[in-house]
Amino acid sequence: MSLQLGLVLVAYWALVAADGAEAGGDFNAVFASVFETVGASGSSGSEAKKLYLHLKDDDGTFYENGTLGSRVFCQNTYTRQPYVANGYIGARIPNVGLGFSLDTFNMWSDPEVPGSLNNGWPLREQRYSGAYVSDFYCLQEKLNSTNFPELDEHGYTTVISSIPQWTNLQFSIQNGSRWFNATEVQVEDATSYSQNLSLKDGIVATELDWLGGLLTVRSEIICHKKIMPLAIISLSIKLNSDLLIDADELDIEIHDILDFNTSRRTVLRDSGFDEKNQGIHLTVEPENVPYSDTVIYSTASVEHGEELFIPNIKLSTNEKVAQSCKVKLSFDNPSLTIRKYVGVVSSEYFSGYQKNISNLDFAKQIAIQSKGHYDDLLSAHRNAWAQLYDGAQIEIPSDDFLEMTARSSMYHLLANTRTANISDARGLPVPVSGLSADSYGGMVFWDSDIWMQPALLPFAPKVALQISNYRNVTQHEAVSNARRNGFPGAVYPWTSGRFANCTSTGPCFDYEYHVNIDIALASFQVYLHGAKGIDDDYLRYTTWPIIKNAAVFFASFVKYNETLDIYETHNLTDPDEFANHISNGAFTNAGIKMLLKWATEIGLHLEEDIDEKWIDVSQKICIPKAPSNITLEYSGMNSSVESKQADVVLLIYPLNYIDKEWHKNSIKDLYFYSERQSASGPAMTSPVYASAAAALLDYGSSSQSHLYKSVQPFLRGPFAQFSEQANDDFLTNGLTQPAFPFLTANGGFLQSILYGLTGIRFSYAIDPKTKKITRKLKFVPTDLPLLPGGIAIKNFKYMNQVLDIIIDDCHGTIFHKMGDTPITVEAPEKTAVTDKEYKAYSFSSAQNSNLDSYMHTLYPGEKLILPLLKPMKNIDGNIVESKEAANLTEGVPGDVAYSAFDGNNYTHWQSFRKNETAILMIDLGKNNPQIIKSGSILWGQNPARNISIAVLPGIFELNNLINEKLHDKAALLKECIKASEGNCRLNLSFVPVLQDLKIKPSEQFLNSTDINLLPGNSTEFTIDEKHVNHTDSHGGSMLTRFVVFSMEGAYGDESDSQGATLKELVLRS
Repeated sequence: MSLQLGLVLVAYWALVAADGAEAGGDFNAVFASVFETVGASGSSGSEAKKLYLHLKDDDGTFYENGTLGSRVFCQNTYTRQPYVANGYIGARIPNVGLGFSLDTFNMWSDPEVPGSLNNGWPLREQRYSGAYVSDFYCLQEKLNSTNFPELDEHGYTTVISSIPQWTNLQFSIQNGSRWFNATEVQVEDATSYSQNLSLKDGIVATELDWLGGLLTVRSEIICHKKIMPLAIISLSIKLNSDLLIDADELDIEIHDILDFNTSRRTVLRDSGFDEKNQGIHLTVEPENVPYSDTVIYSTASVEHGEELFIPNIKLSTNEKVAQSCKVKLSFDNPSLTIRKYVGVVSSEYFSGYQKNISNLDFAKQIAIQSKGHYDDLLSAHRNAWAQLYDGAQIEIPSDDFLEMTARSSMYHLLANTRTANISDARGLPVPVSGLSADSYGGMVFWDSDIWMQPALLPFAPKVALQISNYRNVTQHEAVSNARRNGFPGAVYPWTSGRFANCTSTGPCFDYEYHVNIDIALASFQVYLHGAKGIDDDYLRYTTWPIIKNAAVFFASFVKYNETLDIYETHNLTDPDEFANHISNGAFTNAGIKMLLKWATEIGLHLEEDIDEKWIDVSQKICIPKAPSNITLEYSGMNSSVESKQADVVLLIYPLNYIDKEWHKNSIKDLYFYSERQSASGPAMTSPVYASAAAALLDYGSSSQSHLYKSVQPFLRGPFAQFSEQANDDFLTNGLTQPAFPFLTANGGFLQSILYGLTGIRFSYAIDPKTKKITRKLKFVPTDLPLLPGGIAIKNFKYMNQVLDIIIDDCHGTIFHKMGDTPITVEAPEKTAVTDKEYKAYSFSSAQNSNLDSYMHTLYPGEKLILPLLKPMKNIDGNIVESKEAANLTEGVPGDVAYSAFDGNNYTHWQSFRKNETAILMIDLGKNNPQIIKSGSILWGQNPARNISIAVLPGIFELNNLINEKLHDKAALLKECIKASEGNCRLNLSFVPVLQDLKIKPSEQFLNSTDINLLPGNSTEFTIDEKHVNHTDSHGGSMLTRFVVFSMEGAYGDESDSQGATLKELVLRS
């Protein structure tokens, strides 16, 4: 990939997407700074500093040596705040690096608009930099928003409680007239700012000059990864004595504070001082759960002199305890360091032995024993992180941005989970936002089972096991849920927390029954992955009860239709939550089919009793189909459907509902629904499409364009955290306040690489005679045109062995790196066949078909090396297919430019505004200049009214074209494209080769009721070089590496403000 182009061009899109404005001076500076950073060498190391030009919020961001950060101090807003977490405790960190703050700014919506500073459903409360402890759930009689309020009569809803913010370390000067804390430090008072998060060890460090540089303040926050209940805050203050006015020294008072009012949904149980150990403590309990509590005990020391912390009665109240220390800074003694050690112990913490001390004594013991051992504790913390990573990494040599996203995604998942100090009687509930926010009330959804757990399996199988164990230990409640409603088996609620009962946020019936299939699949995947100790005993005593109880329930739940001889389901919601209370949801019914198949096969393997009805239902359950054989989301679906998120495509991945009979129909499903995904849908959608495209398609690069689509619209700077939404402005995205951070997206993104692009799947075979299950690894390596050099996954764990999985430009390799046991690898052969049925568009493509498979036994130390499946060109002779591309003008939220060049006729890029010229730029690649002679365009629903094409003649490296004088006031690249030759301040002479070609739709746009792959509009054109105006400055040649495509206007609904929809651009030489 050309990072010079990629970084520069996405910058413009990033800026306009963030502020909704035309490019201006800001882009000039960004454009220049990119080239200044890249330099003549163009090495990936220097480019890494500007990776964040891919992001919507790239202001002042950087990524260096595994550290994410920002150099811009702004008002407190959730998307620009890092967090610390170790899987047990966590805290979101405000702009000054310490303490508690309410959000005062929203960079996506007007903060003055009511609700713009709030989190979303179901709490809808103002966002804040809170602190959390795992599994600390309260019970709420009523919530601000619920789906089924009538269920409140049958039981309270369980949502997470936040605890008092333990990072609350402040100081004051001038007798308390100026305070350094998260609410009183103003933007204009902070300079030389830096806040960063280390992906290596999870430490958040913040440094700034305060009050014109009078003081330099640096803090570091640690959630200890080895000693889970321990947090450490280090605060350093340095005086610039040259700036003292009429004084020789500066009095500073440091305040260690625990404030009950920084918690949410808790009850204050106790507070107090420990003068002997210079400690303070608070005890809170979650609302309506008096048998649970969390204790925060804090003790601090000053590395300056003999100063001690003493109780501060002035700051203390009934709801707040504080201790203070007074220090003088001077010319001779200008700096000091405060270390705060915090013990956080909840009733849910499991120490591995029967505790015979109270939570308060335990928290106190942890803090006091840690005090004074900062260096040793820091070393132990870093070692714990290194052991957890265990050398695991994902390498994407052609794209540092994707590699950084993979690395940060692994970090975010590992930071919010743990393997130690978890009771076998509880497991590990993992909320959507982990331990740094209360998005979705901190409840557990299918997100943890289907999106997060599979991403962790190859790297941290013990963590994945604990996530699954949470469902295992709440199964008795699922059994009770079924019985209360007159059913056998077990039924899990849509949301869970402290309990797994049916609630107004988490109904068990008449809603998303598929959660039961998701939980069963997750447990089965743990078995198929085969970590240490995961054997037939696990299958028998953990997975089998979950799958059996789900099978028993669904066999009773389905309704037999005698007339059609099918089984049906009614009054449910599939993953597409735009369609509620429907019948025969495709994902649910296909899931039932697969679940009953697993139940039968596992039962036979374990020699357990099998219900014959399971087989009958599995064979006859209704999977609704249109006459075109496209799978319907539900019975009665019409052609105008718009899906909130991936639904039918989930049959392909992760359900793996594909066989020879369904293969071609699955491709049609993939095509059909890729055009019907809502722009306001969540970040977990595109990863599914990436994995599905990788599994099905033998042409183009749409698995990779979907990969980019799963990242670029959703990832937020400066700390590489995913938002749930591509558009975070709730006023324009359907009044959705996005969950943030959205760990679901981290898991989905990793899965699209681990199980999508690599072609790896955990699978099994059945012995036809003995009915015994044998675990195997499927491996179908495919070339990745958009990622030259491929990908490498290091230290991938499978069957208690360690593998390296490498996809390069020629081969796919599995290296049995560590372990003493051979593994079985199945390599299905994929043979391309032309499917004439798909010529709905004039640009048809070849499709694949699974044929024979080959089994390989891979022994320790050996490598299995397979040739790659080489994707074919969608259109022969297309010189822009699968090339680096970017939009210089804003696209519809969620769209990426790659989709218009990926060789897939059912992906697209759409301009955001009809009344503005839309501009795309394509890089044909280094040492690959071409002369464009003709082309074709496939349009979506809204063809443009006219198009133009310009080229940059000659063989240029753009980074050599920037004059240093332009670094401060560089001209727009966009301006250069429109400028006449010689009028570009970047000395770039873009030459039009096709100007204002009028587009006439070839097809009438009708609101067809057919659910089919409908014909689209296409445009053909030729370019006559004789009529192209250019000078001889390039020898008269129109050879070019860089091509600019622009389009104006759009056909279609006149009231629609969005622009033209470009499905595929074809250029021929």
